[in-house]
Amino acid sequence: MRPRHLWIALGVGLGAATLLTIEPFDDQTAEAQSAPADDGASDGGTTETGDATSTRTGEVRRETLQSSDEFNADLGFGETRSLQSGSDGTITWLPVDDQVIVPGDIIWEINQQPVPYLEGSIPMYRELFWGATKGDDIEQLEGWLINAGYGPDGWQADTSFNATTRRAVKDMQTDFGMTSDGVLSPSELRFGTTPLRVADTAFVGDRASEGPILTVTEATAEVTVQASSRQLTTFQNAPTVTIVLADGSELSATLDDTKATPADENGRFGYTVTYVVDDPISESQPVKIRVEKVLADDALTVPVDALIALAEGGYAVELVTDGGNVLRGVEVIDFDDTRVAVTGDLEAGDRVVVP
Repeated sequence: MRPRHLWIALGVGLGAATLLTIEPFDDQTAEAQSAPADDGASDGGTTETGDATSTRTGEVRRETLQSSDEFNADLGFGETRSLQSGSDGTITWLPVDDQVIVPGDIIWEINQQPVPYLEGSIPMYRELFWGATKGDDIEQLEGWLINAGYGPDGWQADTSFNATTRRAVKDMQTDFGMTSDGVLSPSELRFGTTPLRVADTAFVGDRASEGPILTVTEATAEVTVQASSRQLTTFQNAPTVTIVLADGSELSATLDDTKATPADENGRFGYTVTYVVDDPISESQPVKIRVEKVLADDALTVPVDALIALAEGGYAVELVTDGGNVLRGVEVIDFDDTRVAVTGDLEAGDRVVVP
């Protein structure tokens, strides 16, 4: 975290102060002559002055100056919900914890019969067969079958389960390894609209009717961080952040929601800030949120230690030139732990004295 205040002692950075004569200057530029400097100041950061002393220097750069703060947070997947089969059979296969199930996958097996998870918003609530009462659930099933390539060319989904529907269902059942009878019961098929992450499971060999088979969450990970009123603006001004995992790997996340939490015993309110993780991950864990802030965009910067506080007010740097070192007045824009963004009569590539 960067310091809240920039403390610079008067005269710091002048080096051999007795060799400098400060001439009058306006509010932007001040000049003073020192012993002539060698024009061979190198990237090594030293300059040989006329009195044979070695002076450390730093480069003036044009760059974007940023700060970053890290906050402890928790990565999770929102609320859990339980899925039951409706079958009296025996569980013969289950996905593993943290596995993500997407529409088109097998969600579990009962009596060695796979149960597909298909895309659709209407749950399976009745048996579907040739001659079943018309309904939107039949149109949903036919729509999925058509999109998956089943049925004849030109087939249009409607609310009737007919011979064409039955043939397409039998083909689907064969492809999934189900009993191919053209009939679908609520325990043989599940519909859903989003990928599911497995949080917990029953056990293979359990009776399917004894309780939930799976506990699932949404597959999209969320990161929540508790913020004080003072910290809230930091997150509101950070629509995207970096999530740092325990192993050091990083993910990106996007701001999703901010909610006030009840006041504590001192009457102070807090906030829960939620970010949605943009990258795939399946395990809950403690993480850190890194919030980066642009302090100065495309600005000239100098090392912090090169900044000189002047007795008459304001700041300057000691610029190394072919004709000798001169003081150049600068205005401070912002700073991080190591560099200061400034405006003034400087150019990228110049070198300044760093005491």
